[in-house]
Amino acid sequence: MTKKKKRGMKRSTDQIIDEAEKRVRAENLDKQVDCADTLQLQQLIEWAESHGANLRNLRIETDTRSGLRGAVATARIARGDHIASLSPRLILSETTARTSLFGQTLLSHLDANPQVTARVTGSTDLYAKQSIVIAAFLAYEMWWRNSNDGPSFWSPYLQTLPKNYDLPLQWPQHHVDVCFRATNLQFMAAERRRMISDAVDLIAAALQDDPEFTDVHISFDQLAWGYSTVVSRAFPKGTSLIVDDNPPDVNGLLQNSDDGGGRSKDPNHADKNGQGSGINLLADILELCLYPVLDMESHSFRPSILKREKSSGTIANGSKGNENLLSNYGFTITPNPEDYAKISLQILPSSTHHTLRISTIATHAIPTVHLLFISDTALAKSLILATKILVGNPSEIAAVLGQINKDPDSTPTEGRRLDLLAYATLFGLVAAKRDAIRNGTVIIDSEEQIAATQDEELQKRLQMANIYRTGQINIFDHTLKLIEQVFKKTLCLDNSNTIANPFEAMLTIQSGRQTGLVLDAISSFPESDPESGGVLDQETILNLIIMYEASIGRNSEFFEFFNSAENNRSLEDAKNIMSDQVQDILNFFSESVLPTLQSSDFFKAHSDVFTSERFVWASSFLDTHGLILDGDMLRGMDLAEFLDNEDDEAVFGIVLI
Repeated sequence: MTKKKKRGMKRSTDQIIDEAEKRVRAENLDKQVDCADTLQLQQLIEWAESHGANLRNLRIETDTRSGLRGAVATARIARGDHIASLSPRLILSETTARTSLFGQTLLSHLDANPQVTARVTGSTDLYAKQSIVIAAFLAYEMWWRNSNDGPSFWSPYLQTLPKNYDLPLQWPQHHVDVCFRATNLQFMAAERRRMISDAVDLIAAALQDDPEFTDVHISFDQLAWGYSTVVSRAFPKGTSLIVDDNPPDVNGLLQNSDDGGGRSKDPNHADKNGQGSGINLLADILELCLYPVLDMESHSFRPSILKREKSSGTIANGSKGNENLLSNYGFTITPNPEDYAKISLQILPSSTHHTLRISTIATHAIPTVHLLFISDTALAKSLILATKILVGNPSEIAAVLGQINKDPDSTPTEGRRLDLLAYATLFGLVAAKRDAIRNGTVIIDSEEQIAATQDEELQKRLQMANIYRTGQINIFDHTLKLIEQVFKKTLCLDNSNTIANPFEAMLTIQSGRQTGLVLDAISSFPESDPESGGVLDQETILNLIIMYEASIGRNSEFFEFFNSAENNRSLEDAKNIMSDQVQDILNFFSESVLPTLQSSDFFKAHSDVFTSERFVWASSFLDTHGLILDGDMLRGMDLAEFLDNEDDEAVFGIVLI
């Protein structure tokens, strides 16, 4: 039974992959057929083989039925056999661009203007600067090489590349806005357009004073084409892993370029002809590389294998979500088991303990950008940790790090208040992302409505965008369910599965367990008194309740809480907790709160309880145990009983469990 079930699952997976491939073929037919004609492909192969490529086992063909261009095996290839190889001079890398005369002219200007360069390439793209350098080199070689210098060494390769990749970067702005409103892709497309636009000006400034390039004016569309080539076809590789120390048939690799090929032995010597510089064999770094011919294989979602005659080889796009596929390759698939949604945790300069949070994140290399998957069965520990650093107070952050240092694989359990606060914060962030996408989703969401759109390009883009947006919403919905599970588990008493009674879990302003005397006294204040309305906010009222409940000892329902080993704190302890806020709290009580309280007989009768120092003491509990829970979140989790009133926007109190 088990074996049959597994075979059935495999067939189902294959069917999904086949359907996805058919969709991609249909969507990319025009783009693929226009990439190169038969003559260009023949010239490409001849060029590559004349410079050391071994392509005996391959033939590049265009399938007339699907429009996909791919590699076909010309002989039986056994497991472990080499399929094809390129000589280093045929690998178009960042080093290729850097060591060309064009590249050195550009880099000289970039290095001389580091602040401008950082502003232009300071995007979220890890390879932004590398990509711009290679993209500019590609655009120059494609459109601007002086014909007096002869054709570009890379011309046979460049002529076979798509003339338009149809990535969001190249879409009209209104298409981007309609398709991606409130999604990460809207930001990514805008950021890439900004980067390309700024880079065009930067490149122009770099070339204007060099007589070799005064007539070169790389446009936005040309640089965007080069950038699209890089993001859709280049791979980051460790240079020490790509090229053998003594590659065969490439004796000119480290020689002067008198023979018309290879890079100068001197890495600082510019290759005016921009010919293949291969890879810097001495550098142990990651750099982006393009692989002519080998990148002509058809793209698939299966592992990269070649079969017998008429079986096409494939380049797997790997584990990529639709956000990556659409932004870098121009298509989506559904269902996509590797789809993800991204969430970024930001520490704002205005947040309390900002410096502590930033330094903690940096010192311990805690990631602040996280990927969420539909297949997740639990929240990632790194996501929970980062959120706790984001919202915890100094003592809680110290407790989190202390436990991690003892057991890096453990899940910190430093207090339910921090757990609840972290989960509530995550819930709010994820729900906001989901709701923004839902609210920004285009009205055109059905096949009939899309078909009614007159703009055929927009039709295709809307279909892909809807697949992407639906996937994002589904992943966020799934993540919210995971958060709800751990939030409710944290509310359970001890190790049981019974959620604590709201009055057992939190002390709030309307808590039925308190004596109510403070609220009765406050209710007697004249409603027309603007001062009482402005000063006695929720936080102040809760402080007054804490002060009184703690003063009546065993007569209070909260006696055990205030007298526990953890919470039986002195005034000095409280001042240490509130640290640099102490004086402000003292002044606030003396100057604003106390004058209001003196109009009440109850507060005057308990003047020894309601003092400025005890107000600091009570404030320390709000700092260590205080929690605000969103009303919509609680109602969505069927926890409305935690609200003081059913329609409250939020509940504010101190955590007792």
